[in-house]
Amino acid sequence: MQDASLASLTKVQHLSVIGEQTTDNAGTFVASMVQSRCNLVVLSGQAPGAAATAASARFPAQQFVAVGDQPSDSRANVTWVAGSPDAVRIKVRDAVLDAARAAER
Repeated sequence: MQDASLASLTKVQHLSVIGEQTTDNAGTFVASMVQSRCNLVVLSGQAPGAAATAASARFPAQQFVAVGDQPSDSRANVTWVAGSPDAVRIKVRDAVLDAARAAER
């Protein structure tokens, strides 16, 4: 995210899930990011990834990027990325840059 922020002069924000690493708890943090009008919400970890799947139905206009293996019930507004740490970094950077370009239109 920092790479994309520097390349596009886009503001990025990091928010860690505090407390139990559950889908419901992570969902609270995801909703906070959506309500902050983030153009793109990037999630990493099992609970945040599951929260992305749940939130994607609740917030169909919101775009998400989740790091991990794509579940069978994934929705169109969630892009899943997996691979080596370098590959994930590049894919997340590209998603942030794409979101920044879309916001400029």
